[in-house]
Amino acid sequence: MVIRNTGTAPDALIGAEAPETAGKVELHETMMEGGIARMHAAHRFEVPAGGTLELKPGGKHIMLLNLKKELKPGDQFHLDLKFEKAGTLHVAVEVRAQ
Repeated sequence: MVIRNTGTAPDALIGAEAPETAGKVELHETMMEGGIARMHAAHRFEVPAGGTLELKPGGKHIMLLNLKKELKPGDQFHLDLKFEKAGTLHVAVEVRAQ
């Protein structure tokens, strides 16, 4: 997922929710520590003014925890992205095969 900030001020992704799909949603980042990739929860992801934030496996990503149903390629669900300044953005997500 690529988030584009078309505004003139920086913003930050500070959380996400998918109440129909997951009991909890967290922002995570994968970082190398001693040659080993480790995931850590993050409090926020900066989105520069006029810039982008890329969410992808092995980097910054959104982690769905306590799934309420199995997700298969082709499934769709709603995700609420919470931004510090822009508020909540409702997006449709399609599950893809890895």
